[in-house]
Amino acid sequence: MHSNTSGWQNYTIDKTVNIYGLTTSNASLLTNISLHAGKYTMIRLYISKVNVIFSGTNETFSMSAQFAFINHPFTVSPHSTTTVIIEFDLHSDLNLQSKIFTPYVGYTTN
Repeated sequence: MHSNTSGWQNYTIDKTVNIYGLTTSNASLLTNISLHAGKYTMIRLYISKVNVIFSGTNETFSMSAQFAFINHPFTVSPHSTTTVIIEFDLHSDLNLQSKIFTPYVGYTTN
C-alpha cells in the first residue's frame, strides 16, 4: 500500500484464492490489515502464480506482470473500518490461447 505520508508499506498474504465465480456479494477475504489513519493512493498486489483448470486440465498461465496496481485513493479514518474489494474480470484477464494472465483490476471501497 502506498500513502502520501509514509510511502510504500508491505504486507504479506500467503493465500490461495479461487477467483472464478467470486463477485462483490460473495467476495473472498484475503486478510485484515490494520492501517494508520490517512489517505492511501495505491495498492500493489503481487500475484505469484496463476493456475487455470480448463476442460479438466490444470494449466499454469504466464503473467504479463507480477503486480496488479490499483490506482484508487481511499481514506482510512481514525477508529473506523474501511473495506476494499478487489475485482478481476476473467473474461478480459485470461487469454486461453496464449495462456497469459493480464490483471485488469477493478475495486470498490466503503
